[in-house]
Amino acid sequence: MTQIVSFEDYTPPARFDDIPWSDVVVEESDTSTLSDATIWTEIDDIALSPLDVDPATPQTRSFTTAQASDTPDLWYRVTFKDGGGNVSLTSTPIQNLEFPAAAYATASELFRILKINSPTPAQEGAAQGDLDAATIEINSFIDWSDDHAPATPEQLELLRGVCLDRAADLWRHRESAAGILGITDEVVQAGTGRYSFARYTSRLTRLKDRWGIA
Repeated sequence: MTQIVSFEDYTPPARFDDIPWSDVVVEESDTSTLSDATIWTEIDDIALSPLDVDPATPQTRSFTTAQASDTPDLWYRVTFKDGGGNVSLTSTPIQNLEFPAAAYATASELFRILKINSPTPAQEGAAQGDLDAATIEINSFIDWSDDHAPATPEQLELLRGVCLDRAADLWRHRESAAGILGITDEVVQAGTGRYSFARYTSRLTRLKDRWGIA
């Protein structure tokens, strides 16, 4: 048996070569660390219809896969692909949680940091996705137990700050990574190491609830 997983309001990178994106590839992972060594497994290749008439202004897409594993709380990401096999950068990983936690910061706060005064509806959706992804990563790292005491105002301020910084990082990675407009091939590779969540763990260590046994 498999799970049905839906993805809402994903906008592929703009292209200025008149070649539209033709497919969206869905990948799955069972890890919660999202390190650079995370193993992703392709589970679906969904044809896009209709194709963009003008690839420079791609339309926002929503799609569903019925190929997800029958396991709760797995992670998913997507990549857009054209007819020649060229691919975009991957999307920000998201976790398929039954009850996702509320983000520690708001989209308006993120847009203030990004200096975006009049965000489009697509940008608002993308910003919320980045905030949600950042919150999930934070919660996975601090690993608070169900009976943990509510966060103090000081702890909430720290969580808010890390959430905003991480979300801004995810935004810049998606919107302008490596200056190659999100298109990669076997020759041109985009560096992703500087966008690792590991950059933020030192700030969150004081909040971590449980540690593994060495």
